[in-house]
Amino acid sequence: MFSLGFEDGKQPRIASRARAVADWKLPAGIKTADSPLAGRKALEFGAKQSIEAPGIDWIEADRPFSISAWFRMPTGEDNFVVLSQVDPRSKGRGWLFEITGRIPMFRLTGLAGRGLVARGSNVERLKPGKWYHIAF
Repeated sequence: MFSLGFEDGKQPRIASRARAVADWKLPAGIKTADSPLAGRKALEFGAKQSIEAPGIDWIEADRPFSISAWFRMPTGEDNFVVLSQVDPRSKGRGWLFEITGRIPMFRLTGLAGRGLVARGSNVERLKPGKWYHIAF
């Protein structure tokens, strides 16, 4: 389990089931904004911005896992990654939750580049400016 919590004017704090809570500095240009959850804040990213959260355990192939995220669908048709944990040194092994053409997709890649993909329907594309909570 991983969570990111923060209050206005304070540095974010990261908590994970396996590790102690740690202070963490947001990269320049990333700000906090209102979220759809009462009393909670969200991170607001500009174009091409991302964060890398330290100390997150890798998934294990022999154990179940799930991921979920709240995100606001930006305007436009650009593709973007919501969350990922990919090892570029190991042929992209890991997982990726992305939005492609306003359609959510989850990709799990294992050894030798083999994996699986779960994709939403192109009939019901996500609407720009709306908040969504998606879990895989």
